Amino acid sequence: LNRVCAALNAVADAVVRCEGPAADCADPAANPALARAAWAARQAGAADAAILRAIAGETFIAPAPAPTAPDRWALLSGEPSDEAVAAAARAA
Repeated sequence: LNRVCAALNAVADAVVRCEGPAADCADPAANPALARAAWAARQAGAADAAILRAIAGETFIAPAPAPTAPDRWALLSGEPSDEAVAAAARAA
């Protein structure tokens, strides 16, 4: 999912970095950087609708990874896991 988000953000970036009329910057036929970025996004698995949203300026952020098994157990048991305690100590 991170790869798809990065590819979609590259599509939006290709439009933003373009110098010229806005209509040409949003057109893959007139903006070769956008054409390459859109092709890479499609190869990464992005849907055409998401590519169009990226051309319109939307940015994409990958969701945070799911907690690991020990972290899930700690959440269910109410007790902090060793990893959670270590992370809290590092943050303090």
